[in-house]
Amino acid sequence: MQLHFDDLIQRAIYSGAAAGLASAGAASTAAVRAGHEPCAAINAVSHCLSPKAIWREEPSVRYSALGATIHMGSAAV
Repeated sequence: MQLHFDDLIQRAIYSGAAAGLASAGAASTAAVRAGHEPCAAINAVSHCLSPKAIWREEPSVRYSALGATIHMGSAAV
């Protein structure tokens, strides 16, 4: 039974990571088409912990890394 559960978790992480990367790419593309920088879409995800993040266009460790972590975490869970 444990082997099957481990396989299930591993597949969930892989498929979640693939979905997270695909949706991050789509969000970045949509941001560019709307006239914003690609990182604006990822930065906006971190607004739940830092309200000023929604207005950030440029990549930053504080907002971009946090936004990417939240985004990928939500996709994998």
